[in-house]
Amino acid sequence: MWTIRRPLEGDGLRLRALRLRALRDAREFFLETLEAAEALDAAAWEARVARYNQPGRQVLMVAERNTDHSWVAMAGALVDHESESDDFNLPDPPVAQGDRWAMVWGAWVERAHRGHGLADDLCAALYTWAADEAGVDWLGLHVRDCNSRAIRFYARQGFDIVARRSYPAHRVTALVMVRAIARACAGASLGAAPR
Repeated sequence: MWTIRRPLEGDGLRLRALRLRALRDAREFFLETLEAAEALDAAAWEARVARYNQPGRQVLMVAERNTDHSWVAMAGALVDHESESDDFNLPDPPVAQGDRWAMVWGAWVERAHRGHGLADDLCAALYTWAADEAGVDWLGLHVRDCNSRAIRFYARQGFDIVARRSYPAHRVTALVMVRAIARACAGASLGAAPR
């Protein structure tokens, strides 16, 4: 069905196509605008691929369909010190001072592939990265408070709602959800994980 993997050098235009599909499909759930993403040139997309492949610091996982190698889903994470904004800090409690954490971002699954376990596989790959490579204690995320399907999904994945944040500049309210990460968690490997 699909393989979960990291984008490689030279995958910038494939990442662009995937991200633009996500923004067209669910623009209300992302802070990045479709117009801003469309304006980026090929070099900027290659730079994103490089930035998202920093071992132990940032990761992006994509789902590649086994039949035609098209990309149909994505999810990323970055560790606390890679965040570009204090808006994304996780609340104490439950995340205590000194705890290491990573923030999930950009999760999206093409409509035709929803409900088939693909989002679960992406999350399993992120959990493995968080435990084994990033060495964090927590994974956190912000999800729009109106995105009930995503909220239910993350709750099933073990995330708890710990705060509500408002972003007036974007006219957005988001729930902050966190999940503790076990150091030797079982899940998808960091390599290509076929399903």
